[in-house]
Amino acid sequence: MKTIRALGVTLMAVSMTFASTVLAGPGGQIGVGNRVAAMWSNGGYFLGTVTEIEGDRYNILFEDGDRLAVNSANVVALREDMPFSVGDRVVAAWKGISMYPGVVTKVHAKSCMVGWDDGDEPLLVAKDKIFHADKAVAATTAATAFNVGDHVTAMWRDSRYYPGIVTEVRGSQCLIKWDDGDEPLFVLQEHIRSLSNAPSASLNVGDHVLATWKDGHKYPGVIAEARGDLFLIRWDDGDEPMLVAKDKILPFPQQQVQLLPGATPTRQESNREH
Repeated sequence: MKTIRALGVTLMAVSMTFASTVLAGPGGQIGVGNRVAAMWSNGGYFLGTVTEIEGDRYNILFEDGDRLAVNSANVVALREDMPFSVGDRVVAAWKGISMYPGVVTKVHAKSCMVGWDDGDEPLLVAKDKIFHADKAVAATTAATAFNVGDHVTAMWRDSRYYPGIVTEVRGSQCLIKWDDGDEPLFVLQEHIRSLSNAPSASLNVGDHVLATWKDGHKYPGVIAEARGDLFLIRWDDGDEPMLVAKDKILPFPQQQVQLLPGATPTRQESNREH
């Protein structure tokens, strides 16, 4: 069975040639060894350290031991001399590596008191565990129109993509009846891809895609090499790269990431069986 780190969906690498030592990310220059806030693939920000830079992607070692290659636009520099003022909207670490939105209520030399949007008790947080909320990605993606009966691949609770059928559409969500018989689940449309659509005619090295692994399920990865109609996929979870046929590859769904009051991104272990 393919091993992958499971994620919560409350708000979503094998290293190659070392390409650079410093890149500009939100909040300033970022280099190998720098502490950062990086977006996990569920849209939540977590504390980590840059271990390598490959093109416009950072290899991040998160403080809980997880690793992930993250696009530079989704990595924010953290500094203990970052200036903050009372009233600033921020994203800050709460009693661990998970980061949540809030407001600065008091500023000290090396820390800030943060009042959390979800109403939790204010907490004193070191400045190198805080960044201004305007540095966070707030991308919006137009919803794709799906219809009842469409055969799709959609994100389940463990953030893996599984095939299923759309049985109900409610605004930005679709109820998915899974091909494996698991309990139906409402999924945001930005986490759904149609299996009826023809694969993208243009696939290029560096593209983030969903590709079919040995177990028949689709997993996220990056195209590392093109060989005619075969593409070498470097999986996001660090599994061994594998050649995948073009007709078994889909563009990776763009996430809609917003920092909303009360949002609490979490990561959890999955119990889903295949």
